[in-house]
Amino acid sequence: DITADLMPKGAGPRGADEMAEEIDGMGADLVAESHAEYTVVGCNALSVHLDTAMEILRDVVLSPRFDKREFSLIQDQMTANIKAQRSSPSYMAAVAMAPAVFGRHAPQGSVKTEQSVKKIQLEHARQFHQKILNGAGAIAFCIGDVDAENVAGRLEKAFGGIKKGAAPKI
Repeated sequence: DITADLMPKGAGPRGADEMAEEIDGMGADLVAESHAEYTVVGCNALSVHLDTAMEILRDVVLSPRFDKREFSLIQDQMTANIKAQRSSPSYMAAVAMAPAVFGRHAPQGSVKTEQSVKKIQLEHARQFHQKILNGAGAIAFCIGDVDAENVAGRLEKAFGGIKKGAAPKI
């Protein structure tokens, strides 16, 4: 989760503020989210902004900055969210049930706690990105008012050099 949250907070030549301004200026939406078994990184933009959106997306996927300040903010937000959720009976049930059903070592059985979030270091996010976010099982797609062959070529140009990698072992 921390790695996915950090990726759009500055990548390539753009810092977090510059990236947010550029995305907002295009009326676009940049998405990076982590789930138990996969990560989604995407950009929703008008086709007139396709080149810029593709460039930003490429930087987010391949060269996130992993800024220390942004890392601290995200870590603090996650810790605060966990504290707030503890008052919810459904959250507490999910925290108890997930490891019991899936086992503590399965991705679905892993539960974020204040302690686990605080143990994560910025270098862990960098290492996770290098190890896990690769071409193994990656899917790229573009939907909307675009020419399929043209976009396929652009995607290949932008992401064709991504390391093949291997699927993670569970």
